[in-house]
Amino acid sequence: VCGCSNGGDSSNLIGGGTLTANCEGLTLKGLVDTGATDALISRCMFRKLCDAGGDSIKLCPSTATVQLANGSREQVKGTVDLPLCFANGVLLSQKVYVVEGLRPDVIWGLKLLGRIGAQININTTPEGVRVSTSLQRQSTPVVSAVGAEVSNLGKAELNQIVVRRAGDDYAVEDVPVIEAGQSPLTSPVETRRSVSFSEPSCDQICFDWRPVPSSVGYYYRVREAQKDDVIDLPDQKFICELKWTRPPTSPTRKTVDYSSSVASRLGEAEKKAFFDEISSYLSQSWWYRSDGAPADSAPIVVFPLASRTGQMKTTRVRPVCDCRQTNRQLGNASYLGKDVMNLLTEIQLAYDELGRRGVDDVALGCLDVSRAFYRVHLGKHDGKQCRVELLCCGESYYSCRLVFGLSIGPSGLEVFMKRLLQLARSAGVLDGVHVYIYLDDWTLVGARSKVEAAMAYIRALARQHGFPFPVEKGALLSSRSSNDTWVRHLGVWWRFFGGRLTLSCPSIEVEPLKERYSKRNLFEMVGRWYDPARLHADWRFASDLCRIIGGRWNCPWDQQKVLTEAESKVVSTALGMVCISGRSHSHTLPWNETPVLILRSDASSSGYGWAVSLQGCPAKLLTRARIWKPNQRGWHVNRQEAFAVIEGLLAVADLDLKAYGIEKVIIETDSRVACCWLKDGTYRAVTRSQEKAAIERLLMLACDAQVRLDIPVLVRHIPAAENEYADSLSRWVEKYKLPEAELFKNGKHVSGGDIIGLCEVGVTEKIETLRDAQLCDPYLLSLITDCESQPSGQVVRDGSLFMIESRDGHRVLVKVVRTPGLSQEEYRRVL
Repeated sequence: VCGCSNGGDSSNLIGGGTLTANCEGLTLKGLVDTGATDALISRCMFRKLCDAGGDSIKLCPSTATVQLANGSREQVKGTVDLPLCFANGVLLSQKVYVVEGLRPDVIWGLKLLGRIGAQININTTPEGVRVSTSLQRQSTPVVSAVGAEVSNLGKAELNQIVVRRAGDDYAVEDVPVIEAGQSPLTSPVETRRSVSFSEPSCDQICFDWRPVPSSVGYYYRVREAQKDDVIDLPDQKFICELKWTRPPTSPTRKTVDYSSSVASRLGEAEKKAFFDEISSYLSQSWWYRSDGAPADSAPIVVFPLASRTGQMKTTRVRPVCDCRQTNRQLGNASYLGKDVMNLLTEIQLAYDELGRRGVDDVALGCLDVSRAFYRVHLGKHDGKQCRVELLCCGESYYSCRLVFGLSIGPSGLEVFMKRLLQLARSAGVLDGVHVYIYLDDWTLVGARSKVEAAMAYIRALARQHGFPFPVEKGALLSSRSSNDTWVRHLGVWWRFFGGRLTLSCPSIEVEPLKERYSKRNLFEMVGRWYDPARLHADWRFASDLCRIIGGRWNCPWDQQKVLTEAESKVVSTALGMVCISGRSHSHTLPWNETPVLILRSDASSSGYGWAVSLQGCPAKLLTRARIWKPNQRGWHVNRQEAFAVIEGLLAVADLDLKAYGIEKVIIETDSRVACCWLKDGTYRAVTRSQEKAAIERLLMLACDAQVRLDIPVLVRHIPAAENEYADSLSRWVEKYKLPEAELFKNGKHVSGGDIIGLCEVGVTEKIETLRDAQLCDPYLLSLITDCESQPSGQVVRDGSLFMIESRDGHRVLVKVVRTPGLSQEEYRRVL
């Protein structure tokens, strides 16, 4: 619906369906257009805004086009972010498209109408269809950041558009009639007061509520600290707040306080440490004793967890919050940040890039926020304070802080850490410095002088927001420093040795082989075989072996099970693999290498492996060795080779290679068929429809990875002799003489796979044993039933032909292998 078409007289809009805003001291009176999605301004209006706002109004070039009300399509000159203030008190930053020769000069589209709470009323009159717009006034005052007083705009306008009758038709069809006294028809876009989804501007530190990315129903903001606020630091000026807008659902079950029984198992020293920690929460006003107010959500049980002794442990007893039921009530939230494994790889690439740039004194800076989650306040929604209820050792508490354990915790903390990063970047202190954030851990890599200046600025800025970076929890390592002590950060150890940055993985304490294990014992044991830097393919392979054994046990988690001879062989081999390389040792990071990434992979009948390195550098950046799943083991070897290559490529695609000057990625494999598929994307030689669909999906993943990398990806065939390392990764089952029957037994059917099922059947010459096994398998039994119901005794399932055949007096299920060029009588039939 619009008041006039492109090229009409803008004076006709006065008194029509218009909406007024203030921007940089100018009054923008624009047409309300429900047929437009975005906001548009003319080039002439853009020049006026530039004259009024100066350098703050910047045009970002754009190649987009817009379709106007008269059906014409016009080229967009660019986009501009405008600070707009409306009559109802809504202040926001809106992206507006600049169009040459647009008439009227300003058009407001649906996105803007929804954000400011515009209401659109439509009714019929003798003249035609009448459309009126109004603004819902905000209940709380808003201070304009652009220097314009809200009162200058006057009352919200109630202007109208009339869509003229044309014969028996209207310009708008199926318009409902709204009688007097009825609720007006609102915009289809949500009309509550909204805020921008884009990152807040760095022109001012404070900003209003914005949605937390990837977390529906959660919002965050930064505001100035008030007199009645509980601040954590004497120099804190701002409050970082988080809130949820969805009312919690009813609890599904009663919460039982089991923390007392857990605490009773601790020693006296551990109990004292736990209750001292609780007392510190109360003294800092992070927790409060219960005031008897009705709870909105299920209570959170807080119990003590004693840490295992080890190199990486710093807290003796940690209060753990069991937020499972509360998280189910509040809703899900996701964390969009990179994981530690990707960050450690990118730190290695950043160090190498600094070497190519010729930086002499390279430094690694480490920062860590103290008790970061509790520094985030919980705000109010609709005047009601967001809070969580706590139960600990028979006492009731509540907290108005971001308790560690809530699903919104990681993403809620991330938005404020990214905000600090954004402000530091806008100040120019991070030029030439690579910065990495994982939750509350910051890592800076660059020239020493720049890293020192950046760390000082970030510390001061963070304290203003209530986030302290204690000196004792940080470190600065330099290539010219004489201090050769190890520094623990991101789960590994760092130091400069001989002027080169080195990384050391933590030591793993390997237990001797036991006769009995429970599922919990096995999974807890392999959970400590953590390879954060992805430099130990053997650790991860050993973990997979133990998970295969424990994962198939059909018993309770804590039930002890005696290992069979084959299971004992697998577990002892896994323990031996970790024991050999489990002691702490250093990895020297690449320095000033060729900016080309090499990915090599290989596959065998039992497993596959791949490795990533910089061209000409013997040190590996990433390594992986895996065993095939039972259904994957039956794939054609060419599909296995392609799978191994593309899994490695997807791991590489998670890295921001362009930021480190990597010019290209070269895939090297000794499989000519996989090379052919990746080079031209064709697989005409594949005959089976299942294989074609699977390979097509793999190639689509490869294309997606190349798009994400945004650098050339080349494919090269190499002789098998040059692919020795990747080949060795794929053959560890044979190298360690692992019992394949144990590793690959009990395979389940997977739709679209090549293996129907792997049954554990003893070696026997009696065909009735096979017949009985087929009748016990649900999938094979369904095939037998289908074959017997068909007059021909045959059935086609997933592109394969099956039939019932008589063998040694017993009718058993066989698969017919159809070979082109042979008659049906010549087809092979396999059990």
